[in-house]
Amino acid sequence: MKNRDEFYLCGGIYFGNNSLLGGVGKKHAEYKLAAVPIVLRRFRDKLDLRQEEVGERMGVSGNSISRLELGHDYPSIGRLIRLAKALEVRPGELLDAISDQEDALRQKTSPEEGDSL
Repeated sequence: MKNRDEFYLCGGIYFGNNSLLGGVGKKHAEYKLAAVPIVLRRFRDKLDLRQEEVGERMGVSGNSISRLELGHDYPSIGRLIRLAKALEVRPGELLDAISDQEDALRQKTSPEEGDSL
């Protein structure tokens, strides 16, 4: 599957079952679930776009974008590509931002070195 390899390399994210979350463990998925809404909102705000405007660019409703930003829905590979286009970034840039946000969340919530769990 050519696209899966391409996305894995550019974003460090494994896609399985046509979903951004496919093939990840529970703890990893929690960070990804939290990272996606943060990143989408950041890119949308950077362009000063309303959810409805992003939705129009993608051919979906503003409510669909709201559900993504609230973490109620998660983007499929196809939707992620359309999101990137609507947000005027390369898909790899969007994936890298999600991966970076995951790392930041993981560091923020992991115990300090030497602390016991």
